[in-house]
Amino acid sequence: MANNNSGCGSWPHPILPPQYVCTDLYTVKAGDTLYSISQQYGVPVAILMQANRILNPYNLTVGQRICIPGPMPQEPVCRGTLYTVQPGDSLYMISRKFGLTLDAVLVANPGLDPYNLRVGMRLCLPIHSPETPVPLQNEEQR
Repeated sequence: MANNNSGCGSWPHPILPPQYVCTDLYTVKAGDTLYSISQQYGVPVAILMQANRILNPYNLTVGQRICIPGPMPQEPVCRGTLYTVQPGDSLYMISRKFGLTLDAVLVANPGLDPYNLRVGMRLCLPIHSPETPVPLQNEEQR
């Protein structure tokens, strides 16, 4: 199973149920129990155990970091075409390939770090960029 929780915990990485992602990182303090942490975050003990590969819920250590899983965010609706990033792609190359401005691609993908594209990442490509006129074909060009 793929690991969906970048930045949560240290090796071994938590294994999250498919509908969950790591939404917070909690550092265990003296007196904490897995039950008290589950109550604090509203996450069942069993899910905390699964997400953090905890075999014995009574064996927490002070300073231990625990991934707090939460529901996977819904993928936003794309008003255009979904594109899967390929090896060698850059945001500039993708925007040019589809006749879009960089700004149009960034607006269609809020939160996208243009310097951190990863192969397999899905991008929303708007139908056309408001700044880029859509060329009209006349009878002579056909």
